[in-house]
Amino acid sequence: KFIRKWQWENMWLVFTVVSLVLAPAVLTALTVRDAAGLYSSLSPGQYALPFIFGFGWGIAQVLFGLSIARLGLALGYGIIVGLGALLGTLTPILFQRIEVLGTGNGALILCGVAVMVAGIAVSGKAGRLRELESTSTAQASPGTGYAAALAVAVLCGVMAPMINFSLAFGQEIADEAIRRGTSPANAANAVWPVALAGGLAPNLAYSLYMLG
Repeated sequence: KFIRKWQWENMWLVFTVVSLVLAPAVLTALTVRDAAGLYSSLSPGQYALPFIFGFGWGIAQVLFGLSIARLGLALGYGIIVGLGALLGTLTPILFQRIEVLGTGNGALILCGVAVMVAGIAVSGKAGRLRELESTSTAQASPGTGYAAALAVAVLCGVMAPMINFSLAFGQEIADEAIRRGTSPANAANAVWPVALAGGLAPNLAYSLYMLG
């Protein structure tokens, strides 16, 4: 109700602080044993990939906000989440467990991927038709704005699964958490602060830039 009165950058700054700083800090404190000792024992190399992929995901989050503002929630969300789910599902399998694709579960995954691809294509086409209907025939270049906004949404969808990659390539952090007494079910929570710290940088920088 009240957030409608805010500028985009005000809302995004609050989202950034709450979801990328406060929430992971509380989650880690509650579920990871000896978190301070864990993080102090890690090497720079163990931090690098989760942080870098998190940074890429953070850029995707900025693009997500811009895409929703330009395309609307239904179309932007459908394209971005569809692409994110598609790549987030396939990439870890292709790089780490490609043998799964030859099983029955693999066939189900590929069927689901096909449905997502079809949904993305239909959503994009529907948005294009809506944009053409709302564009005056007297305008010189109809569709230019939509094409740019769609390209941003596609780029966002491609980069969004990088948070999955942070978790996949941050397994050494999770393993160390288990060695220090964290349950396997909660071990991934030790990776979240590192991944989201990477995502914090572009989100915070862009919000402060817009506020300035």
